Amino acid sequence: EKGKAVRHELNLPGEKPSQMASVEVSALPQINLRKRLAQLTEYPYGCTEQIVSAAFAQLYLSELTGSKAEETLETNQRIQSAVRQLSIRQRPDGSVSYWPGSSWVQEWTEVYAGHFMLMAARADKAVPSMFLNLWTKNQRGKAAAWRPDVYNETLTNDLLQAYRLYALALQGEAPLSAMNRLREHPLLSYQAAATLAAAYAIAGQDQAARELLLGNKLRKTSLYHNELTLGSSTRDLAMKAEALTLLKEKN
Repeated sequence: EKGKAVRHELNLPGEKPSQMASVEVSALPQINLRKRLAQLTEYPYGCTEQIVSAAFAQLYLSELTGSKAEETLETNQRIQSAVRQLSIRQRPDGSVSYWPGSSWVQEWTEVYAGHFMLMAARADKAVPSMFLNLWTKNQRGKAAAWRPDVYNETLTNDLLQAYRLYALALQGEAPLSAMNRLREHPLLSYQAAATLAAAYAIAGQDQAARELLLGNKLRKTSLYHNELTLGSSTRDLAMKAEALTLLKEKN
């Protein structure tokens, strides 16, 4: 109850010197940040996707928790460790390998890696400019070379292309010709349309963004091929929220 004091007696196991407890107070429903941070930092594999997933969220951790100086230092060290690992995995053509020492590139993950690196640079982390220059050149080439892959009247590679275009727009390198080509495809999915709308909004093309996001055209919700886009319905909602926020839409 608001304004009322609450007192609880804790019966902790063990001897007093070893007893510890923590309290998390929030106006939001409990999300158990400590547990989730532990899950992030203890990912079991060293693939590029998990390195990025662990580090990306930590870019914004202090904004959620108001971390102490010691915790902030540890977070920054983990972020810089991810930056170093990704830099080592970048190949001469600007692509990013999925495993260290491997030549195999998973296209969604390499966009994801570049997305993280450019946001880390914006957050004043030490990101090599050479990485971003090579990555941007590589992604612009892939955006221009993109061709629709249609199977059973479904465009299977539109979300990958939309995410690539979104990341390039964030980098200030929005390739409008590639964006227009994707936008005009009649089989563009709901997820790709929302992501592409965000790219247009970042590029200052609000009318195109609104038509994609808020227009009357019915679009199919694409079923996920996780090996291609590592997707989830939660990410779909987050991307739509991102696009709406960029357009300053409150409803």
